[in-house]
Amino acid sequence: VVFPVNSSVLNDQGKATLDRVAQTVGQGTGFMIELQGFTDSTGDDNYNAALSQRRAENVQRYLVTKNIPLYRISIVGLGEANPVADNKTRAGRDQNRRVEVRVLKSTSGRTTN
Repeated sequence: VVFPVNSSVLNDQGKATLDRVAQTVGQGTGFMIELQGFTDSTGDDNYNAALSQRRAENVQRYLVTKNIPLYRISIVGLGEANPVADNKTRAGRDQNRRVEVRVLKSTSGRTTN
C-alpha cells in the first residue's frame, strides 16, 4: 500500500488492496498479519519514524474495520529503512512511501511466511 508525500491517509487504491487481503484471510484461524511502515528519504529520521508508524497504524485500523481481529495484527514503523527503489528519483520515492502487508499462516502449529 503506497502513500502520498507527508501523508498517512489511505487512498481508494490502498483500501481496495486491503479489502482483498481481508477477504483472503477472512475469519480464518492460524494467521497473523505483519504491517511494516516505511517512508522515502525526505525529512529527518524522527519525523520519518513517526510517519511510518502512523501509516502502519492507519492500515491496521482499516483492517480492523474489515473484521480482522486486532490481536492478529502486529505493526512497526521503520522510517526510511529498507527502500525498495532509488530515493534519488520521484518514482523511487513514490514506491518507498509504503506499508508492506505480510500474511503469516500457521502450518502444523507454527507461523510461517
